[in-house]
Order: sequence, then structure tokens, then C-alpha cells
Amino acid sequence: MNRPRHVPVALRRAIFAPLAASTLILAGCNQQQIASAQGKPAGTAAQVETVRPERTTIWRTSDQPGRVEAFEETPLFAKISGFVQHVNADIGDRVKEGQVLAELSAPEMVQELKHKEALVHQANADVAQAEAAVAAATAAVAVAAAKVTEAEATTKRSEAEYTRAKAELARIKQLASENAIQHRVVDEAESQLGAADAARGEAAAKIESAKAGHKEAEAKLAKAQADVVAATARVAVAEANRGVAEAMLQYAKITAPFDGVVTERNVHTRHFIASAGAREPLFVVVRSDLVRVFVDVPEKDATLVSVGNRAIVRVQSAGGKPVEGAVTRSAWALDRTSRTLCTEIDLPNADGQLRPGMYANAAIVVDERAAVMSLPASAILRQADKTVCCCVQNGKVMRKAITVGLTDGTLVEVVAGLDGTEEVVKANAGSLTEGQSVQTKPAAK
Repeated sequence: MNRPRHVPVALRRAIFAPLAASTLILAGCNQQQIASAQGKPAGTAAQVETVRPERTTIWRTSDQPGRVEAFEETPLFAKISGFVQHVNADIGDRVKEGQVLAELSAPEMVQELKHKEALVHQANADVAQAEAAVAAATAAVAVAAAKVTEAEATTKRSEAEYTRAKAELARIKQLASENAIQHRVVDEAESQLGAADAARGEAAAKIESAKAGHKEAEAKLAKAQADVVAATARVAVAEANRGVAEAMLQYAKITAPFDGVVTERNVHTRHFIASAGAREPLFVVVRSDLVRVFVDVPEKDATLVSVGNRAIVRVQSAGGKPVEGAVTRSAWALDRTSRTLCTEIDLPNADGQLRPGMYANAAIVVDERAAVMSLPASAILRQADKTVCCCVQNGKVMRKAITVGLTDGTLVEVVAGLDGTEEVVKANAGSLTEGQSVQTKPAAK
């Protein structure tokens, strides 16, 4: 068995002393190299970017995808059956309200309208005839009234004759009783009294006859007036029927319901159009000067969305330029399947850049805080159950507890804990420790 040789202490010192010195030299070189690689001398303080709290306006938004739809879209069907006579529009055409897009041929309706117009003329003639009858009946009433007056005058004359004859008979009888005249004269006076009495009765009968004739004339006048009312009603009926015929004939013209663009055309000249059971419209017209952006807001933001909320809409296929609008209306109730709130934003579209069917992104402002103190979100830390930020005082890091409020993802509202004069580390504050020495420089804006 070989035993290790004994090395004298002096020899060991001579061997290991140079090695230890070399190790220390190498270690020093490594520290210098590391410091040089970090761009600072060994032992210098860390450099941080700082910001000061600023007063600004913070918005909380609900960013959701959406879709652009026409404000109004109307499919046009035919009300009547007929052959297509003219087609005046095609897809992509810009049309004005009331512009004729197509015309149907309906000759039977033209004849029906002429028939209704003839009935109106006939009814007007009946009115004129009835009014003439009223005039005649009015004259007859006047004649009958005059006859009554005449009969009454005759009666007065007859009564006067009867009274005179009666008095004459009494006088003659007195003379006859005194034998002053012959009895033959008494007989003549009695005959005259009888004739006067008969004339009186005849006059009374004429009065009754005249009154009956007057009543008859008045009845005829009432009937003539009723005939005028009936004839006028027949005119109204005839005019209404003519109006129906005119309205039905108007359906032979397919017109644009508003200013817009034709997006569908499913008709050609000489096609037969059946009014009943049509499956597809002749045309589809959409309004182009105004569009709706439909956004489905999730349940968590639904109660925060109301009419009038600001909204920023971007449509990538239209250049992505932000267009500011406002929530115009919402369904109020959530969709039972998706649990989202259907919300609409109306946007002007005078240049026609926004087209139905495009995808959009809408940022709806659901909360807004004006002139509040704020910090970048990167400067905020969560420490246990507290929210803190790192402030720099006299070159040392000091963590301050703060109370935060609204955030837009970039900025955070600071409700309490800062007075606005602090220098706050903008980023990477989690790597710093309490009391650590740092060098500061303003953060780039």
C-alpha cells in the first residue's frame, strides 16, 4: 500500500498562494465585466422612469364586435297580377322616393276605372235631377199654400153672405107677419138663406181640400229632399268605388319607398307577376344615408348601457377610421340564448362608405370620470390586500397605499393616497424593494 508523501508547509504555501491570488484577480475581472455589460459602474443605483399623477378624463368602455345593417330595408311585392311592361331599375341603382322601378300591364283595371268614373257621372246626374224635383215640389207647396189662403177668403165671403141672408129673412118675416109683403117674398128669402148656407159649407170643404193639397205638396217636397240626400250618398259611394279602382291601378307601378339603393332585382320584362303566393320580392331597396350598427352587449355591461351613451365605431373594411356616435336604442331585455343586450347605434352615411353586412367594432362608453387624478396602469401594484404604487423620495423607493377607481385599461383613477406632487415609478415597480436607492428620469410621453 502506497502512502501519500508528506509535503512540507513551506512548499504548500509556495504552490497555493499564487493560485489564490489568481482566483481573486479573476473574480474582480468578472465583476468589472458584469458592471461594464450593465452600462454602469459596480454598486451604482438602479435607474427608473417616473411620472407624476395627472388630471384627466377616464372612460370605461365596453368593446364589442358588431355588424352594419341598413337603417331601412324594404322588399317590394306586387299587389295586383299582371305582365311586366317596363323595368326601370337594376341592382346598384340609386333611386329617389316615389321613383317608378317597374310597371305592370293591367288593361282590365283600366276599363274598371272607366266604369267607376261613369257611375260617378250618373250619380251626379241623379243628384241634379233630385234637386230639380225639390225645386218643383217647393213651388207646388207654395201653390197649395196659396189655395188654402184663397179658400179661407172664400169662406169669409160665404159667411158674410149667410149672415146677410139670415138677417134679410128675419126682416122679411117680420114684414110678412104685419102683412106688409107677400108670403112669396118670405119663400124667396128662405131660399137665398139656404143657398148662402150651402155656399158656406162649400167654402169650408174647399179649405179642407186646399189644406190636404198643401200637406201633399209638403210631403212631395220632403220626398224630393230625401231623394237629393240619397242621390248625394250614391255619389259618395260611386266616388269611393272609383277611388278603389284608382288605388288598385296605382299598384301597377312599383315605386321606391324612400331614397336609397336597389340591392335585389328579381323581375324581367314580360314576366307574369301573380299577386298571391309570391315567394321573392320584385326588388329590395335599402336606405343608404343612415345605417344601424348592431352590437350585442354582454350581461355584465348590459345595465350600464343606456340611450345616449357615446360610442366609437370602427369598420376595418371602410378604412378603420373612428366614427363617433351614440347609443340610439336597445332591446332592454337580454336575449335568452346568448344573454346579451341587442343595442343599436345610428350613424350618418352620406358618403356611402358604410355598407350593410360589414363587420364593425364598437366601443360604448359606459362610465366617464372627468378631471380625475390618474396613473398609468403599469405603475399600480397589488400587495396582499392593498393597492400600492412606488414613489421616489430623496432617491429612495417608498411604497404608498392608494385607493383606485375607474380604469380604461391604460390609465387608472386614483381616488385617494396621492396629492399629485409625487414621483411615481412608471413600470417594473414590482422589482423594486422598500428603501432601495434609485436614479430617476422622466418617462417619455
